[in-house]
Parts: sequence; structure tokens; C-alpha cells
Amino acid sequence: MAAPQNHRNQSQTMDTLDIQGAIDAYRYCEYAHRKYLEFDIPDLEAHIEVIIYALAKCLRNISGFEDREEVGFYITELGGFMGQAKAVLMLLQIWPVQEPTAHEPTVGQTALQWTAFRESTVWETLEEQMALVPPAINLDESHRPEPPSSPEPTITDRSPELSISDRERSMDQRSCGPPAFGQRMLQHFDFHPGYRNLNHGSFGASPRAVRQRLRHYQDLAEARPDQFIRYDAPDLLNECREALARFVHAPTPTVVLVQNATTGVNAVLRGIPWSDDGRDVILYFNTVYGACGKTVDYIVDSGRGHVSSHAIQVTYPCEDGEIVAALRAAVQDCAAAGKRARVCMFDTVSSLPGVRFPFEALVQACREAGVLSLVDGAQGVGMIEIDLAALDPDFFVSNCHKWLFVPRSCAVLYVPLRNQALVASSVPTSHGYVPKAGARFNPLPKSNPSAFVNNFQFLGTLDTSAYFCVRDALLWREQVLGGEGRIREYTQTLACEGGKKIAQILGTEVMENQSGTLSRCAMTNVALPLSLEEASEASEWMQERMGEDYGTFIPLFVHGGRPWARVSAQVYLDLDDFEWGGRVLLDLCERVKKGEHKNTQAVEVGP
Repeated sequence: MAAPQNHRNQSQTMDTLDIQGAIDAYRYCEYAHRKYLEFDIPDLEAHIEVIIYALAKCLRNISGFEDREEVGFYITELGGFMGQAKAVLMLLQIWPVQEPTAHEPTVGQTALQWTAFRESTVWETLEEQMALVPPAINLDESHRPEPPSSPEPTITDRSPELSISDRERSMDQRSCGPPAFGQRMLQHFDFHPGYRNLNHGSFGASPRAVRQRLRHYQDLAEARPDQFIRYDAPDLLNECREALARFVHAPTPTVVLVQNATTGVNAVLRGIPWSDDGRDVILYFNTVYGACGKTVDYIVDSGRGHVSSHAIQVTYPCEDGEIVAALRAAVQDCAAAGKRARVCMFDTVSSLPGVRFPFEALVQACREAGVLSLVDGAQGVGMIEIDLAALDPDFFVSNCHKWLFVPRSCAVLYVPLRNQALVASSVPTSHGYVPKAGARFNPLPKSNPSAFVNNFQFLGTLDTSAYFCVRDALLWREQVLGGEGRIREYTQTLACEGGKKIAQILGTEVMENQSGTLSRCAMTNVALPLSLEEASEASEWMQERMGEDYGTFIPLFVHGGRPWARVSAQVYLDLDDFEWGGRVLLDLCERVKKGEHKNTQAVEVGP
């Protein structure tokens, strides 16, 4: 990666700035980081970049700042404006002081830029306001600013709304313009400064403001455990169920929250009563997510011959119509073999490869064939539009901690009223279960009128604080990011264009069909310039090196006899990140070609 370019070409040499200059620089950047949009300052990002350079030079000479991580704390605090990874790159480039590169300012040049900035009208504009900002560095006591203390939880106010300041609402939007997605959005997240998250699809990420709400709910539980868990939490849970039901266009009594999509799939498949005649078959596609495939295996293994399974083969790139035809053919094959296709499980967006599945057409095909449809939408809510009223599946599950920005872990399970009797128990079974032998004592005072909802309301002592953040995440997406339409347009466009950029760098291609339907999501799949043998030997090594040597992770997998890489788009990424990721993959492939990898068997990593 190239070093940041100079903003001014100065040649005069000056001494390194003094301690007070460092303090002033930090105070200015802290203030500008929070308030910059209140001022009409052109090229403010360039100004902050100069100040970060100056500050890094200064901090290096302050007694006690001998640890790179200590200095890194200040740099990354300021780096949120333009992207933490970029700020840390700047730090690494100037520590320790070396001969400057062609693009790196010398100490003297940086000092001169700082002096010129102090004399500029921009500084005069902010100087009065900056005086109101308390000093951020107390050199006499500590080199690290103390974090703000958390206020005591307000018990009388069970769930105050997410506090989104005017700054946050406007920090990524000018006037009524669209949100400024890309690296600037990193200031809302807490990724390690040296890490680029190109794999949002596996574990998601939650913005700092929403995770502060998570801590708030945890604090409420710690302050008065019985009051909160027994009386307040059920109401909070119902409020979040209502908000999520509106979001996916479903009746509230059909929606419950579970830990993750795999838990929801387990609740459905373990609940369905299989026929004693042994003819029932679970259909699924060979691109099924591994944990869900193993759930099918367990149901078959423990079913005592009552149920079997059948994998429908799909090889990409193929058209949506071919996938639907494969499902219909599998139903007919079951009937011809004296079997009965009872339920079919399929994705909204599959995991590996990360492509859009024709789930709408598959739900309709299942309905016509009399087969229950189980939609595994783990990569669904928050990435693509979900309208359950129009879709009308028999079962639907989707993670909220992936693309919806809810903290880990939280998922939605939808079961329409007509099928709720089939899901008799949560996983694990808890106080909400109604046994056939008669009711047992339930120590929890609050219950839901719906037996289905009550089943999932309390599953033992678990930290369900993430569930309570659903409303907060939805509010943050609307007020800070500008709503679902803007998010989908940006991420899907970025995935499409970013995939093309990576393929261009690698000299390969993107996984896509002629209709262009596979890429209608926020992930892209790019072929690697490796043979199948090379990928089989080196993929595990490549994935390990990604984190150790490059500070990222990109899932690698084999499909159709060819190695691929899956990259996720998100609002905190831009095309530069995809280009960087493409160069990482190219470098790794070149290292494999040189035989640098260890001869280990490849594994598919990551959901």
C-alpha cells in the first residue's frame, strides 16, 4: 500500500514540535472528529491528515510514549475520520523516524505544515470553539486519557431510546445528501486499526453506538437482576419482536428471537413429527451451510429410520430456473422411489459460494408440490429485502447480528400460525414448553398469550442483551445510514464493482450467471489463479497468513472443481478496500506458486 500523499510540497527543515503542540494537535483533532460538519471547511480531511502526522512526530518525543501501541492509541482515536487502517499505516510509516520515502514528509516538512496550519484562517475559525474542549492529555498523571465513566443505570427508565446525537445523524451526510459510506464510516466501528474486515458475512459487526446500548441492558440486569430478568426483560423482548416483525412484514405473534440461525433451523427440524411409515425425506441443496447440513444428518441418524435426506446438486454458474427445476425433479424422484418429500431447506443467500438463491421461486415451488419450505436466511435480513407477507414461507430464520448490525448473537425465527404446532419446543427446552402430561410449575411471573412465543421467551439464564438491541440497530440504520434502500444500493453495487476489480487484478472472473441474478446481494465470489491441487494444499495456509501477514480474512472454498474467494461488501468499505484485498490474494497466490505454503489439507472456514 502506498504511503499517504503530501498535501503541500515544503522543503524547509524545522525542529520537532514541542509537547504543548502535541496537546493542541490532539485537542484539535478530537474536536474536529466530533464536530467537523458544523463548519464549512474545505479539504478538512487533508488538514486532519497533516495534524495526525504532526501529532505522531510529537508523541514520539514525549517521555513515556516509547511503546508503539501507546502512541497507536492516540493515532487510532483520531483516525476514525478517515479510517483507522489508514491512520495506523501512517503511524507505522513514521515510527521510528527513517529516511523519508518519495511520498512521506520529513519531520521538518511536517512541522512546517503544522506551523502554516496554525496561522491559517481555518485555525482561527476553530480556535475559540476549541478552547471549550477540555485537554485530552494529562502528562502529569497519565499518558492515556481516562475513559468516560458509565452512569448508573436508570432503573425507572427501563429502555430509553438509542441516543443518536445531531453529530452522529449528520456526520456522514451533508445537508440532505446521501450518507458518506466507505472508510469514513469506520469511525462508528471498533475494528483493530490494522485490520480490514472483508468478511462481514461470517460474523457481522455492530456499531459502537448500538453496542453501548448492549452494555446498558447488561447494566440494568446487574443492577437489579430479578426485577429486570423477571419483569422488565419480557416487555423489552416483546417490543423488539414487534419492531422486527414490522421490518420483515410479518405478524408479531409469528416472530421470536433465538441465538442464531442454526438454532432456529434446529428448532424446526427437531420439532417436525416424522411419519412412522419411514417415507419422509428432507431435501436440501449441496451448497447448504455446514452446520445446517449436519443438523439434517443428526435428524436422520437419530430418527430410527423414520426420515431420510436427499441433497439436490447445483453447480454454479447456473440460472435460477435450473435451481427451481432441480427441486421439482427431486420431489418427483422421491415419489418415484416410494418416498415423500416432507420439507425442503434452502438459503436466501448461500454461504459458500455467497450468491443470491431464488428463494422466492423455491417457496412457490414447494407450496405447489405440498412440501414444507424452510428458508435459511442466515445471510438475509439487513442485506436483501425480506417481505414475509409476500413470501409466505412455512418457516424462516435469519441472523440479525450479521447484516442488521445487532450485536452478537441474535436471530429471528418466523413460524406462521398454521405451523406453530409443529415447533413444540425451543432449543433447549425450557419453562415455556407445554407437556402433554399437563402443565408444570413455571417460576417466571410473566408469560405471553401465545404458546409459541412463550416457548422462546426464556431459555434459562442467558445473556440476551443483544435481543434488546434490535430496535436500537434499526433506528441507527435509519438515522445514521439513511435507511435500508441506501444501504442495499451501496453494498450491492460495491460487491459487484469490487468483485470485478479483484477479478481484474487476479486475471480471473467473478461467479455470475447470464441473467446476473447471483450477484444481487452484498457478497462476491472471485476465482483464484490456482489449480485445484494447489488450492487443496494451500488454502488453509493462505487463510492463516491473511490474518498474520495482512490483517484481514477472506474465506476460500472450492466449487465446481475450481478454487474461489468470497468477499463481503459493507458500508464501512469502499472500492479501495476491494482493490487492496485483490492484491492480498494475488500476493498469496504468488507465494503459493513459489512453494512457500505448508503441505496441509484445505478446509472450508467460516459461515
